[in-house]
Amino acid sequence: MTENGRRRVNRRELAATLRHHEDVVKEIRREIGSEGHRPEEVAIVIANTCDKLGAEIASYLMPGFRTSGGLIVFKTGVVTRSQLRRSVPPKFGQRMESVLSSEEIPPVIVVDHNSAVAFAKTAN
Repeated sequence: MTENGRRRVNRRELAATLRHHEDVVKEIRREIGSEGHRPEEVAIVIANTCDKLGAEIASYLMPGFRTSGGLIVFKTGVVTRSQLRRSVPPKFGQRMESVLSSEEIPPVIVVDHNSAVAFAKTAN
């Protein structure tokens, strides 16, 4: 499989992960304002802690955050966009930076399948 084909597969897999956690994302988005966060300064992260990259990012960004899922443990939480820029490997940078630079509602960063993808909106 080509690298481009692998990216398409991973994006689909990560979109499925996002859909699975859609209710959690909606709850977090509702809580953001009440916790004193400004939507344009934060992002929501969903990280599979059983995944090597997900575990690294989760332990750096979200020690002690809520977990959701069954046998595979996902950590979800709100982090600042600047924190996220410092922690995500550069190879995921260009698309993620365009999403992080947007003024939209907080983007969702999904880390699973040894990949990280930024979604500006909930995956459909």
